[in-house]
Amino acid sequence: MKVVPMKSVILACALCIGAAGCAPDKPVNPPMNPTLSTVFEKHPNEQSLTIGDVEAVISLTAKLMERSLAPNVTVEEMATSSKALVLTTIDIKPPFPTELWVNFDIKSTKAFAETPVAVQGKIVREDQPIETIYTVLGEHARRADRKPIEGVPPQNFEVDVLKGLQSIPDSMLIQGELQLLLTPGGTKASEIDPASVTVPPERTGSCIGNALRINFHHEAGGA
Repeated sequence: MKVVPMKSVILACALCIGAAGCAPDKPVNPPMNPTLSTVFEKHPNEQSLTIGDVEAVISLTAKLMERSLAPNVTVEEMATSSKALVLTTIDIKPPFPTELWVNFDIKSTKAFAETPVAVQGKIVREDQPIETIYTVLGEHARRADRKPIEGVPPQNFEVDVLKGLQSIPDSMLIQGELQLLLTPGGTKASEIDPASVTVPPERTGSCIGNALRINFHHEAGGA
């Protein structure tokens, strides 16, 4: 797997925006988290956090899973100097797989014990949703260990990005999109249904993960 340095990131971002059809005022950007001290010195009390503060500490990363790696599959990752993924390009030569599994991992550099964050997300393929994901980020949101904890919603999701395809295309773009809902102070994470909870617009934000461009080379000798 090859990681491309920062010098090509600006061009890649422009290509991602055009390919994903994002609105100009909502560009596809990698997770660029500011220094936490600047956020939490401003808001020492978690209940005073704004949705902008929440957006600053949450990221979504999509990676091809190990079980889908093969000799005919090559992966190139383009990342920033802080190692945030911008674009993953996957090239596949015949024989094409019947499944292609991608892990979508929601990370937070802060826990939300007092004001849980509900997440309503979707995985899109060429702008068409193929999977919905829901979770709640509470007191365990910052954990590095992704092993399941009883009673705690998961933060990573495994998706077969080929599911539902009638035929293999030449290329396709996959991306995860999250809506973040900052619940009122004192809300218990265990009592939140992330699929149905609502909050005022000023407590609603978003997070877009790195894009995955998947190319299928229908002739084995293709580039």
